[in-house]
Amino acid sequence: MQGETLARRVLSRLLDKYESSEAFRKGKPTQTRIQLKLTDSIVAGYVTGRLDPDDREALHESLRTMAERRLIALKWVKFEQGNILERVYLKWERIGAAYEYLSRVPQREKLAEFTTEMEEWLKRLLNAGLPERWYFLSNWVDDILSFVRQRGRIPSSLIPEEDHSRTLLLRALVGLVRKRDTSVPVRLFSKQQLGNSKIFEKQVQSSVVRLMRRYWSVVHPLEFEAPDDDATLLRELGIESGHEDITFCGPIRFQYITSEGTATAGEIDAAVFPYGLAVDASDVHRIQITEASISRILTIENKANYRAYVRDSREPGEFVIYLGGFASPAQRAFLRLLRSFLRAPTADERVSNTSGQVSRVLPENSASTSELNRRPRVALYHWGDLDYGGILILQNLRNSCWPEAQPWRMEPRLLDDYIEYAEQIDEPYRAKLRRLLDSDGYLWAHPLVQRILLRGATLEQEALLLGE
Repeated sequence: MQGETLARRVLSRLLDKYESSEAFRKGKPTQTRIQLKLTDSIVAGYVTGRLDPDDREALHESLRTMAERRLIALKWVKFEQGNILERVYLKWERIGAAYEYLSRVPQREKLAEFTTEMEEWLKRLLNAGLPERWYFLSNWVDDILSFVRQRGRIPSSLIPEEDHSRTLLLRALVGLVRKRDTSVPVRLFSKQQLGNSKIFEKQVQSSVVRLMRRYWSVVHPLEFEAPDDDATLLRELGIESGHEDITFCGPIRFQYITSEGTATAGEIDAAVFPYGLAVDASDVHRIQITEASISRILTIENKANYRAYVRDSREPGEFVIYLGGFASPAQRAFLRLLRSFLRAPTADERVSNTSGQVSRVLPENSASTSELNRRPRVALYHWGDLDYGGILILQNLRNSCWPEAQPWRMEPRLLDDYIEYAEQIDEPYRAKLRRLLDSDGYLWAHPLVQRILLRGATLEQEALLLGE
């Protein structure tokens, strides 16, 4: 009957209000009673009179039955007893019976199950060995459960409330942790972990991106903010939304190592490609460098400058790498591999391969590792935009894989020389730059930051090609 359905809806709305109330959070009644005013938004047509009279009477009868069971209390409009209800109150001492009447799982039980689910999920991750860069997941779970304890509900800003969506997110995160440092196409990852090639992009990706942005400072304590675009964030996790190559030009020889640890036939001499070559990002972990006659390394942010430099300006001993923005995990792994090969070996590392060259692989880790603290024989320079993003890109290289990296063609005077090509900045942009002046980690960039603030403008590195 329609009346019974409407009455159950009223009781359900009362429980909704209870679950979001201070009384629920405290676990004891407060001076404010849990109540509903009978309006058209609660029962369509109740106040305006559009509700069918039979349904109206059935609604009243069902609510009176609930009142007789002491689930609710009724307040009728004055002089309209039995005809028009003003308010319905939830009886505190019979809340458990109200849940049972509706066959509804109490919120406290749901939260207890949710808490157990999250604790067990994190415990399994920790027992399996959680990589350092994923430690923030412990912070995430702590924040979620702290919110549950304090607010009495699941924080939708941190994790989906709906069971299926939450399960997909947790499965995806487990998959991201387990794949370690390998990069995979987004749809392949989705098929492997979620059973469907498109479900990650459609239902999970936005939650993962929000999570990474929220905890970026925990994962990257030496950096100010996460990259603006989602694709770069996903690339940090080893999820390729598009095909990625490692593009470089210069005098190195290398070979590919199979999963069995043996070298594939033939050695590749990159020097025979005068304008460079590219290797698939997913193959970086298979590369073994055998020779590197390098005088210096130059990373370049933008494609036009990379192409122009390798065609017209590269010296024979230079090794040039195109970044395209923030260095991806695969690009950083390649730079670590190069750094490991170029640094002088210690006494217990003088183990040579068949070519007589020492070859080592530097693990994916922070710039604080002993490997990164030992200087290579070759310097690395970075050529990027003279702006906030260009500064952060170089700092990211220093933090993650090459602590001694230095700017090249990013001198403050270039902003003066090419001011006709500069782009004006606004006050929010100035505020971001001023934050860099407060950080000792960005001392190397302070002269450039000060010049940008003085000029009120930035310069993209492509502008330097216009003056050549």
